[in-house]
Amino acid sequence: MGFRRKTVAVAAAWLTILGLSACDPPPRAQITVDSTAVGADGNPGDGVCSAPTADGGCTLQAAVEEAAALGPADIHVPAGAYDGQGTTLTVAGSVAISGDGVQATRLEDFRFVVAVTGSLRLIDVSDTLADAVAVAFAVEGRLVLSRTSVTGAVEAISVAEGGSVGLWSSVVTSFMPLVNEGEAVAYGSTMRLIHGRWGAVFGAGDAEWAATATLAWAASPGFGVSCDPTGLTSHGYNRSSWNCGLTAVGDSDGLVESEFQGPDGTYPVPVATSPLVDAIPVGQAGCALDTLDLLGNPRGVDGNGDGIPGCDIGAVELQP
Repeated sequence: MGFRRKTVAVAAAWLTILGLSACDPPPRAQITVDSTAVGADGNPGDGVCSAPTADGGCTLQAAVEEAAALGPADIHVPAGAYDGQGTTLTVAGSVAISGDGVQATRLEDFRFVVAVTGSLRLIDVSDTLADAVAVAFAVEGRLVLSRTSVTGAVEAISVAEGGSVGLWSSVVTSFMPLVNEGEAVAYGSTMRLIHGRWGAVFGAGDAEWAATATLAWAASPGFGVSCDPTGLTSHGYNRSSWNCGLTAVGDSDGLVESEFQGPDGTYPVPVATSPLVDAIPVGQAGCALDTLDLLGNPRGVDGNGDGIPGCDIGAVELQP
């Protein structure tokens, strides 16, 4: 299969994952989490999300287990802090988990396994894990992170051969944010290497990944590289703090901590003088006006005040 034909096939697959296929999907079960406690579902498949150890409340674990029994499901997790206490959630079907915003719905110490048959999408949530955790997301099926922050773990996302991951306006902060042996797509996202120990992106074997408007950032670049270009196709306007060998329009290298302001290292907001700001002309790949950044703010604004709107490279758009 030629490169162009394969690229079209991959794009069509991602449109299906994002719910943009031409055919109407079957009805999905709707589940709302109402307990911040941990605990398994009492009777998966009975249509009631209820964990006996949480006084009958619907925990995130119970919701995922109920979804596994019911079929395709959408799980809403309201604002709040949910301590998973090391709970591993396995997804073997089609599950979407949505929150009330990356700063509002905070998952803590939840680990996810996406089986070969699984498709998991996280939207508007954060997941924070201890640095000692081996893998936050082990992916053999399909994973989509949209306006989502993942922090911690030795490997934040580990994609096995045959698996795939898509990052959309998301931030992944880890010793190794992405270890990819399958397929990966990053759009308007940030992969931040903490402590500079290894690298932000690693490819292996027949791995393939494509990036647009994405930032690969090593906080301490003297201790590691920020990407391994194995199987990488750039669609433009990517930036790395180290040389990733990217040569598409708008690609650049070099980055320093002073290019960012708060609110903290998890959600790095560029300063107005950073070349990341308004780097992508409106209408170019990576700058669609109907998209939102990690924090839910609009893309394509005039962040640097020069009177010309544009989109920023990375997950967070500097607002006027």
